[in-house]
Parts: sequence; C-alpha cells; structure tokens
Amino acid sequence: MSPPDIGQPSRTDPDRAIRQPSWNRGFALLASAALSMLAGSAQAAPTCGDFLARISDKPAFIEFLECHAEPELQTKPLRATYRLKGAEAQAAERYLARQFHMQPLRRSCCIWDAPPGFYRDPHSQQGYTMFMSSGETFVDRRDAWMEIDYFYLTVDLDTEEP
Repeated sequence: MSPPDIGQPSRTDPDRAIRQPSWNRGFALLASAALSMLAGSAQAAPTCGDFLARISDKPAFIEFLECHAEPELQTKPLRATYRLKGAEAQAAERYLARQFHMQPLRRSCCIWDAPPGFYRDPHSQQGYTMFMSSGETFVDRRDAWMEIDYFYLTVDLDTEEP
C-alpha cells in the first residue's frame, strides 16, 4: 500500500482537510515574516527635487531653482535652492514659521537671516534643514524688504544621520 499524497485529501476519508507537512507551513511563515520585515525597513533612496512641494503646501511665490548633492558635507545632503521676491519675504517667513517652526529673520551685519530650522517628516522620517537669507543689502528695516530684489531659501535633505 502506498502512502497518501501529501497535500491531497485522503482516499479513505475524503472529508478530512488537506494536510501539508509542518515544516512546509513553518518555512512559509518564516519566509513571509522575513519578506515583511525587509519590505517595511526598505526605503527608497532620497532623490533631489522640490522638497517644499513634497512635504508641504508650498506657496507659489517661492520659486524652486535647482537641487544638487553636497557629498562633501557631514550629512551628505541633497540641497534644494529657492528664491522669492523681497515683497514676499514676510509671507514666506510666516509660512516657514507655521510649517517648520523657523525663527523670524533678523538683521545681522549686512544681511537678513535666521538660524537654520530643522524639520523631520513624520511619514518618511527624513530630516530637512532650512535656511533663509537675503544677499548683502543696505536695507535695515523689515518694512523696506520690498526694496530687496530676492531672498534665498535652501532646504537640505540629509541622506545620512549626523
């Protein structure tokens, strides 16, 4: 008498459930768990682009200029550069404070700038550093920012932790 086929109903008891060897079920569970862990921990490598548009509702007056890698810096960031007209600087300052908790711009020496802000995206857990400043200017009052041609904003996406 030959043994019943594994995975097939018994010829003598057709109502009995299909059996699989226990090692087969164990292997399938182990493989499934391993694949789930790999899929959960794998994230796509960061790519350059308009970071503000990716992580927030970027105002139209903030113009994306370019993005490039800075591999020589400590966190090997991808750096996106933006510009905005002086007349829009107060609105940009409010947007950055609301979205990313950045400090207000201050006059120091011959430029307007603020300490860098930091934001960690809650979905991707990627860290972004933001910095806004004017170029050199004689404008020394906030209400005269419209006399400044452009303010610049850089957003660094860290590709390595510090």
